[in-house]
Amino acid sequence: MAAKLGKDGLTVKQRLLVKSLAEGKTMTMAGKEAGYGKTTDSARVQAHKELQKPTVAAALEAALDRAGASLDASAKVIAEAHEATKLQSVGFKTHTVVDHKTRLSAAELNLRARKAVGPAAEAGAAPSVNLIALVQMVKQSAEERGLPL
Repeated sequence: MAAKLGKDGLTVKQRLLVKSLAEGKTMTMAGKEAGYGKTTDSARVQAHKELQKPTVAAALEAALDRAGASLDASAKVIAEAHEATKLQSVGFKTHTVVDHKTRLSAAELNLRARKAVGPAAEAGAAPSVNLIALVQMVKQSAEERGLPL
């Protein structure tokens, strides 16, 4: 028997999955709470499959937007992290230095987000950026300048 759909086009399980994910729960936790799978792995896998459905993905995006976690808000945080600095004490003096670790994390998040929401992801294609090569270039550049990572 097919699951009954609500006005939003979602089943009760799908709605619970979206709610849990929007609250920040992991895919596994959200899948279990929504009633998918009898094991941890099956709950995670089934939740992931449900998110591939356009109606579920759209509902999650809308729920995140309502919660203030829109793509624009996330992009702003990532953009600010690209300029991250930290305080470093040397002897009795404190200096502001570039926070390379945070900046690299921001770059990685930026690339992941572009892969996740870009046209290549929708078509199922591989990302157009070779992340391994990019990370190696950044590490080499940091080493050449004597910067810690």
